[in-house]
Amino acid sequence: MKKTTAASPWLFFTLTFAWSWAFWVPTALWGPDATHFITQLGFALGGIGPMVFGIYFTYREGGDEVRRDYWRRVMDWKRLDFRGWELSLLAVPLLTWLAGRVDILIGGRGIQLDLTTIHYFEGFLPQSLALPVFLVFMFLFGPVPEELGWRGYALDRLRARHGSLRASLILGLMWGLWHLPLFFLKGAYQSTLGVGTVGFFLFFAGILPVSVVMTWIYDLARRSILSAILFHFSINLVGTVAAHGNRVELFRVFFCWFWAIGIAVFWKRKRIH
Repeated sequence: MKKTTAASPWLFFTLTFAWSWAFWVPTALWGPDATHFITQLGFALGGIGPMVFGIYFTYREGGDEVRRDYWRRVMDWKRLDFRGWELSLLAVPLLTWLAGRVDILIGGRGIQLDLTTIHYFEGFLPQSLALPVFLVFMFLFGPVPEELGWRGYALDRLRARHGSLRASLILGLMWGLWHLPLFFLKGAYQSTLGVGTVGFFLFFAGILPVSVVMTWIYDLARRSILSAILFHFSINLVGTVAAHGNRVELFRVFFCWFWAIGIAVFWKRKRIH
């Protein structure tokens, strides 16, 4: 793995939280309904915080080679061999499907397809364009601006000081806490879960093992930021189109923890601390 500077990422986290929450908190408190332009603008501007400061600190701390390496890790799809593509795009759908099957076996409803968001795009686009525009939207709003900061900048700085496992858990914790205002912001996915609900706690319980898994895939793909973007995209896509109850989500979180613990054991045996 290529060595990086041990610059502290905590100023990055502080400024990212400050930027995002400065937009999200007022919008959640005083914003109009979810479809209003002001609400959507506040949501979007808050969401680019990790990207803004990930790029800023990369350019501030590194020379030309560090900057070029950053963008290569974003753009170079060849870093992902077949295994990288498969894990980045198919792992989350597979785990969700498996959780749904287990739920059905014990008498639950499993997973139902929910095309509400795609139908929303059909309201102002030709039907043939609705799906591709929806997919581009899901890719650009969330995965790209977040991962340019979380995995693009913060991860390597954290593990230069704490090792892979602790860095992944710290990053997962910060990633989860960053979302807190969205539980109060109309129209955000997190607001549909509610505060203090089972879904609320499953969200935070699930983000920690996912962070460990993403670090592992990131390494398999030679520190590919693109791999993290694709994995994050698959999480958001499945969460949008695969409607499922808390029991399915509980099973999925369990499977993610099982996978993450296996990775942690592998790291320990390989002395990747």
